[in-house]
Amino acid sequence: MKKKTFIMFLTFFLPEIVFAASHSEGSFNYIQLFFKTVVYIIIFILVLFATFYGTKLLAKRSKPFFKSKYVEIIDSVNLGSNNRIVIAKVANYIYILSINNNDTVLMDKIEIQSFYSRVKEAKALDKDLYDNTEVDNDNIVLENEFKKILDKFKLINRKIDRDEDKNEEDD
Repeated sequence: MKKKTFIMFLTFFLPEIVFAASHSEGSFNYIQLFFKTVVYIIIFILVLFATFYGTKLLAKRSKPFFKSKYVEIIDSVNLGSNNRIVIAKVANYIYILSINNNDTVLMDKIEIQSFYSRVKEAKALDKDLYDNTEVDNDNIVLENEFKKILDKFKLINRKIDRDEDKNEEDD
């Protein structure tokens, strides 16, 4: 497998060397081969950029074709290869749907105002939990002590290794 890859690499980047008889018959111009290789690499990179940005452009331009007037997907979460939860806004309601390969199940239907008030409450609760969390200084001190002990062991191991190397040289 590695041989085939190597041969393909040579054929693509250094065609003058790979072919048994070239048009120049006898002398290789390595500078020309180097520049050809550089040009091939630049062209390859340009093609990669063109495909990347072309795909982005197509995605932006095709977005209006897939957009709906009445249904807006607020969020979507994949729960594996076949399962996902979708939060969709339809009229004045938010629908929470469970979708898999076989069926779609309505998990909950909430009015928009109620949904956004619940989201605000959840964000406020998260902020309160984060603000009230105290850093445990004892754990930080213990971590630092363990690091010091480990550094001492590393230093001792280095000394032992040096001593063993000296003993081996003496023998």
